[in-house]
Amino acid sequence: ALLCGLVTDKASVDAMARRFWWTGIAVTSVALAAGAVLVGAFLARVGYGGVLTGGVLLVAVLAAAAPMVFLVGRRVGPAAATAALAGALAIVYPLVAVTTARLDGLQPIPALGRAVDSLAGSQDRVGILGTVPAPGLVFYSRHDVVALPSPEAVAAFLQAGERAFCVLPRQHLATVSALAPDAVHEITASSKLVVRFNRLAGRARLYDDDLVLVSNDAARSRSKEPSNDVDGYRPGTRTSTVAGSPPT
Repeated sequence: ALLCGLVTDKASVDAMARRFWWTGIAVTSVALAAGAVLVGAFLARVGYGGVLTGGVLLVAVLAAAAPMVFLVGRRVGPAAATAALAGALAIVYPLVAVTTARLDGLQPIPALGRAVDSLAGSQDRVGILGTVPAPGLVFYSRHDVVALPSPEAVAAFLQAGERAFCVLPRQHLATVSALAPDAVHEITASSKLVVRFNRLAGRARLYDDDLVLVSNDAARSRSKEPSNDVDGYRPGTRTSTVAGSPPT
């Protein structure tokens, strides 16, 4: 698309520039058509649900943009076709933003953080196995978060005595439960959407139920339906810590 824009002015008068322009149009048109097929297949696998309007419009614009730009280029000229391409892309990007924002599972941490916020008191401890999602958990739970390096550290964290909550991958839940059998009570889980070509074309589920919120307080282990909506910043958020180090 950038190549088309760079040579648009000269494409009307210079044969070499026109060939470069048509190359850019051909590559962009193929990319738009392929995008329509992939997005349509992806949304069909996920289930349109709340993204029905935005998803259908996105696929329709992607599918219509390629032949429209080609026809305008043939009948009107490079300048009009480049303007049509720019207009199509200006429509595509907002539709992508709207559609992806409504897909469940792209951000599993917000739902778990809100669950912690609603269940944990100001003195309760919150941990997470690993460090990558820790800042998001701090943001949504409004608690200090201890980054725990291993399932053994999670078990020790839950057995420390005070009430505690911890987020961990489901694949480690059985190990932690075996290490601390009386201190692991599942509260809720948040599914994660895995966007991969092998899952798109195959029969494997697109969602992994891989992040689990547990507590050492059995009274807190009630089912809570997570929500993946993203809220803005709320006052009171604190920074994360690493196990064994003071809060920053």
